[in-house]
Amino acid sequence: MPGTVEVSKCVSASGKAAYSDGPCPAGAVASTVRLQRDLNLADGMSVEAREASNRANAALVAQQQSYERQVLPSAGNATQAGECSALDANVKWIDTMARQPQGAAMQDWLRNERQRARDRRFRLGCR
Repeated sequence: MPGTVEVSKCVSASGKAAYSDGPCPAGAVASTVRLQRDLNLADGMSVEAREASNRANAALVAQQQSYERQVLPSAGNATQAGECSALDANVKWIDTMARQPQGAAMQDWLRNERQRARDRRFRLGCR
């Protein structure tokens, strides 16, 4: 349908929902959601709700970065293929975060982080 986009809603066994433009992970129940392209969910949020959402998203970003620092091997020891896969996963995670209602500063930060990861992929010659 013109003017709409379809995304996958993935519900895990624990009941947590995530939305993706790709397939759902194994074990998740998938359904399709059709949205208007010009729909901005943040338009219906109060200023307080937006600020709370931005704070929660910033906390998630910090938590994810901390986790990645723990589990990703250092760049000097990583194999190129492993680093390419990690960068791909990071870009997917950034894209997921960028689809959430965010403030301009957070969207700029996500854009910069995505560009850094894509630049690193290019320098490594990832396929």
